[in-house]
Amino acid sequence: MLNQALCDRPVSQWLVLKSTLSHWLMTPIFVVLPLLILVFLPWMIPRLRWKRFWSGLGTVLLVIYFSATFPLTIAVAKKGLVAFIPPDPGTTVDAIVVLGRGEPFRHSRVQVAAELWRDNRAPLIFASGAGDGSQIVEQLEAKGIPDAALGEEHCSQTTKENALFTSSVLQPRGVKQILLVTDPPHMLRSLLTFQGMGFEVIPHT
Repeated sequence: MLNQALCDRPVSQWLVLKSTLSHWLMTPIFVVLPLLILVFLPWMIPRLRWKRFWSGLGTVLLVIYFSATFPLTIAVAKKGLVAFIPPDPGTTVDAIVVLGRGEPFRHSRVQVAAELWRDNRAPLIFASGAGDGSQIVEQLEAKGIPDAALGEEHCSQTTKENALFTSSVLQPRGVKQILLVTDPPHMLRSLLTFQGMGFEVIPHT
């Protein structure tokens, strides 16, 4: 069984830092403006050494940033992340495991999990994730999924903890084969992590 004291942990500083960094990188003005200053400011300071170096560095970083955020680059990166994910063969398993990824992703995951359960792919749906596990179960109940077919843990803060805490609850119940539900960019890492915990995993993006 999962130690519920794990749920009372503060959010790790690494996750806070990662979230802050992600927000900063996804807000162009926070990136582009400092880099433009780096490009032009050195030429406004008469005695500054290495003007070409600092200006050139800013230019290179600007090119890298715009290249990385270009829609075609993003599409190619996503394609690469899903290229090695095996297709869902449609077989039945012991449980459907739904990974939480925050409010924007929740509705689609609930919808997919409910459809898989109604297709008799598994007798159990298990939701995993801090801030998501309980809410996913509540939304599945609202869709008519019986309470006996639902389980959750709402303590995990990382993909590794998703797998670790899920295994601590499900494996003692004899669950070995799972249908893993998450978004395509997150799937490959999740698939390998859950396999590392001893599950036989069928991915369903």
